[in-house]
Amino acid sequence: MANGKIRQILHFYQENFNEDIGLIKAETLLDYFIELIGDDIYNQALDDASDHFKKQLGEIQLYYYDLYRGERR
Repeated sequence: MANGKIRQILHFYQENFNEDIGLIKAETLLDYFIELIGDDIYNQALDDASDHFKKQLGEIQLYYYDLYRGERR
């Protein structure tokens, strides 16, 4: 997986800065940004998953109460 990301970094750097960088510099950039924002991305993904499951649970509860009260949609 990281190998493909390294190629994307190399390509991005060439396209945007018209400069070739080596693999070590590209790997260092990737490692730096993962260290810098990795926890924030991970935590946001957890929050997004939690929100999704809360929404799903809310819908399931509505269906449950519809059945419990004998109502049908």
